[in-house]
Amino acid sequence: MPLPNTDAPVETVETIAALPIRKITELLIKHHGLKEGFYEPIVEFVIATGHVGPQAQDALPSAIIGVSKIGLMKTETETPTCVDASKVGKRTGRKRKTT
Repeated sequence: MPLPNTDAPVETVETIAALPIRKITELLIKHHGLKEGFYEPIVEFVIATGHVGPQAQDALPSAIIGVSKIGLMKTETETPTCVDASKVGKRTGRKRKTT
């Protein structure tokens, strides 16, 4: 089955909130209630293969990669990509205003 007209204008979608991987790591640490230790982000991929192309006669052997999981891996030592759980969510000394 042929794909729709590929010369049609491409619709752009505005990115609302793209987070750096370090921020995602901090959010996962908070989500799991981790208070100490160094954690690195991990991403699990799945790979599928097949023939892909705009027309059946133009199909080529291809690989399709999808993200199936994002998580944390504890490390014993500090690395360039890890986050220290003991420093996540620490107050900066400002008091919360109460009304």
